[in-house]
Amino acid sequence: MGANIASGGLVIYDLEANPAAPQLVGTFAEAGYTHDAQAVIYNGPDADHVGQEIVFAANADYVAIIDATDPTDVGTLSLVSYPDVHYTHQCWVTEDHRYLLLGDELDEMNTGDNTRTLIWDIADLENPVLIGQHYADVAAIDHNQYVLGNLLFQSNYRAGLRMLSLTDVAEGSLTEIGYFDVDPTSNAATFAGSWSNYPYFESGIIPVTSISDGLYLVRPRFLNITAAADSVCAQGSVTVEAEVLPGLLPPFECELLDVPSGVTVTGLPTTLDTPGSFSFELSGLESAPGALHVTLRLTADGNVAEEPIHFVVTEEMFWYRDEDGDGFGDVNYPEFACEQPEGYVANYDDCNDLQATVYPGAPEICDLFDNNCDGFLNEGIPSQTYYADTDNDGYGSPSNSVTSCSAPGGYVENALDCNDSNPEVYPGAPPTAQGFDNNCDGSVDALEANPCPGDFNYDNSINVDDLLIFLTEFGCTIDCSSDFTGDGTVSIEDLLGFLSVFGDTCP
Repeated sequence: MGANIASGGLVIYDLEANPAAPQLVGTFAEAGYTHDAQAVIYNGPDADHVGQEIVFAANADYVAIIDATDPTDVGTLSLVSYPDVHYTHQCWVTEDHRYLLLGDELDEMNTGDNTRTLIWDIADLENPVLIGQHYADVAAIDHNQYVLGNLLFQSNYRAGLRMLSLTDVAEGSLTEIGYFDVDPTSNAATFAGSWSNYPYFESGIIPVTSISDGLYLVRPRFLNITAAADSVCAQGSVTVEAEVLPGLLPPFECELLDVPSGVTVTGLPTTLDTPGSFSFELSGLESAPGALHVTLRLTADGNVAEEPIHFVVTEEMFWYRDEDGDGFGDVNYPEFACEQPEGYVANYDDCNDLQATVYPGAPEICDLFDNNCDGFLNEGIPSQTYYADTDNDGYGSPSNSVTSCSAPGGYVENALDCNDSNPEVYPGAPPTAQGFDNNCDGSVDALEANPCPGDFNYDNSINVDDLLIFLTEFGCTIDCSSDFTGDGTVSIEDLLGFLSVFGDTCP
């Protein structure tokens, strides 16, 4: 969509016949320019269109519902507008294909209203009905939004990721139940912050983009878990308090994953009709030595939520991974166990657990690591200046240097190169008869000079190809191959000299 054909409307390709060479099989210009769209195999309440390929398109000024079942004969089912149209940007349908959620990208900026989401009943694809408009508590511009089960995930620029419940969508109402603000400095209606998100990974982790800061990975929490025990190893059991937070659509099914053999679960409800709190007990934990990884899974109508269970235990029961075997652990990889697991230690003092030469008190050596974890690099080790040898001719550039205790890759000790972009130019280099100061003595001598001035590509004729080379170097001041007059620069005087021999052939 948005291409320079079909009025910017739908452009349809066959990817199945030959993925390496997609074939254009249809276009659709009838509804004009399409900014964004969602295509589905329709399975909603409109029986006349079940099984057809339906496209829901945001067309700048209105919503277009399109039948693309036959890509060679695409047709419009309906075109609908709405109050205060500014830029119909993007839409997404609920999973039952009954409702359509629409964002207008410019209304907040132009009207001063808060973030608006328009809600359509599309039970009749040929007669959509606007049933509600949801206004957020902030004024940020809306952008991309996606439906997963009973949840709507919106990337609303400076307001960040917004998670809304669709429980009351039939009444034309949405409820925000959580958010992650990638730009907490402001919620203004300007183009900064989150551009898009992707809520469809099985892990439940959602990538959220930020225009200025890159990528965030977040995980919505629908369960609060508290497990209380002074010492699981001594007590052998733990009581787990759980709370299902509002937002998901009941009924709920509960199950506990990865329960070790010998551990007994009592009091865990199998179903719940509403959000709320409950508790259950894990016993027999002394029969499962080592770390206990147990996850509570909640299956709702259209969504799945999982939350790991963490025990409140005494500190000596935590161990830390010692990946490099230097006797110091990594604070980022704790392990709960009644006895010390192999490869783990009791401390978490290592500042780099992937380098055995890095740990508190280690001798500092000349490398890229803070060996003794004191926050300083290579202290006490002599250093010197090294120069970049970009063209790998063994001679460095005086204008590009670093100070280090050893030579980094691509650097040398000398700074004698007069042109570090040409491997045929360095002190003592043989002449190439191409107009370069090959030996860096400050002048182009007779053997270095071009024997046929003006023949810049050395094809024994002075023609348009040489003129093009000359024009690309016009204004050059360093090691210029198109320097016709030999004054070290490429200027109008060189052009006049070149034109005087244009069309000649070389002897």
